[in-house]
Order: sequence, then structure tokens, then C-alpha cells
Amino acid sequence: MAVGYRVASLSAFGKEIVGDNSNNLLTADSRRLTATIGEKQMYAGLKSDQSGLTLIELTIVIVILGILAAFIAPRVINAPQQAKVAKAQTEVNGIKTALEQYAIATGEYPTTEQGLSALWRAPSPAPANWDGPYIDSPNFVDPWSNPYVYRQPSTHYGYDYDLYSMGKDGKVGGTELDADITNWVDETTGAY
Repeated sequence: MAVGYRVASLSAFGKEIVGDNSNNLLTADSRRLTATIGEKQMYAGLKSDQSGLTLIELTIVIVILGILAAFIAPRVINAPQQAKVAKAQTEVNGIKTALEQYAIATGEYPTTEQGLSALWRAPSPAPANWDGPYIDSPNFVDPWSNPYVYRQPSTHYGYDYDLYSMGKDGKVGGTELDADITNWVDETTGAY
């Protein structure tokens, strides 16, 4: 009876097995078909399985994402401000180079009254040997839209002039992103 049942099952899938009811009915095709029937039963079992995320698992994932965001977000949020600080440092160094070229050509630095515009246009009265412009563009505004401060002579020992940006807050002094970007080294902190 079992052999007859097996023949009936196999013929239901379009396979006819010709032979008698002996134990030699299983051919290579029928073994392959039997494996296919087993695979279908396995897939049917997977489809009916009620698997998914529990509330605890979902909560754990949300907590982990929150912790990662807490560490990454401050770095990403401060990146534009840190880029502005780097840009201001680069611009101060560029203006320093232009001031050095001006001093080499004319023999002195521009006065406070002449200001940084003396690097772009000859001041009045024009110093002897002025062969500027010494800078590519007359942009003397820091990344926070405040003008760079220039004073000559310097109020800091060992420097010929003071050149600085007051940083993000636009006020003298400050820390971190609000710190001044200067051409002199601060004796107490060693920072520019």
C-alpha cells in the first residue's frame, strides 16, 4: 500500500512511474521529485512561522542607535564651525605673507590708518617702491563676516604688528570656537 501511495504522489506532480508494485519503483527522477516535495514542505513551514522583532529587541536597537548618534552628532554639527576656524587661520597666514612682502618692498609695514587695504591699493601718500597689489583680492573679512583687525605697531612683544580675527563670537578673547585667531603666539597657552 505504501508503494502505491508513493506512485500516486509522484504521478500527481506529472511524473508517471511505469512498473509493478515492487520495491524497485524509485528511480533517479523520483528521488529528485521526493526531495522537491520535502523542500516545498520546508518552505511552507517557514512561511507560516511567526518570526519577527519583539518589542525588547526593537527597543535595544533604538537605544544603540541613540548612543551612536550622541557620539557622532556633536562632531558633525561642529564640523562647519571648525572649517571656518581653519579658513580664518589660513587667511591670517596669507595676509601675514602679503604684509611681509609689502615690508620687504617698501621698507616698513602699513600703518594702522593705512590698514590692510594698503596691500591692495597704494596708500596715500604712496610709499617708495610700492609694487602691489600684494594680495589676490581685497577681502579682509573673516568667515564670520567680521573685519580682520590690524594694528601697527604691535602691542605684543617681539611682533611688528597685530593681525587677528575675533572668532565666532566677534569679541576679544574666548575659548574653543570663540577663540581669537591671531598672528602672535599667546605666551600663556602657546596658541596663535
